[in-house]
Amino acid sequence: MKTLTIRVCLSFSKAYVQTSTDPSGWTKIFSFMFNVTTIYDSRVAAYINYILVKFHDSLTDDEDKKKLETITEKLLSFSGTQDRARCLNHDRREALGIKLKSSNNTQSFVANKVASWFLRYICTLEYGNQEQTNFRKLDKAMFMLGFDISQIDKNAGFNKTHNKSQQ
Repeated sequence: MKTLTIRVCLSFSKAYVQTSTDPSGWTKIFSFMFNVTTIYDSRVAAYINYILVKFHDSLTDDEDKKKLETITEKLLSFSGTQDRARCLNHDRREALGIKLKSSNNTQSFVANKVASWFLRYICTLEYGNQEQTNFRKLDKAMFMLGFDISQIDKNAGFNKTHNKSQQ
């Protein structure tokens, strides 16, 4: 029965990713279908990007920065809102290879998987395991902390909206 359920879920998810025009919808569905999968929205993406920008800035070896960029290049920055800083600025996106969110479902799916992997890693560091309860605590924290990065760090390199001329 478990194998059948997994096949149905994977078939559904594959069809949804291939046909949906709203990746923000499937990230919520996957989060409830599969354990330790984040709801990868603009808030969670903003705070993950914030952590990775700070880590990237702390690295002194160019080779280490390049290694980190092999991960960050698979992530997204959402365009943000008029009132809250969630969009990584153009220079930061360029430095880390982070793309602006688009309607590319495959790109969004990969970004969600990489973000979920990253949160599982942090969960293991913080709690010593990847139990669903602990993962959800971390996921909720990312959601809350990513509300407006400028409230945490005004010099973090995040904009309220992205400048379309600098895509």
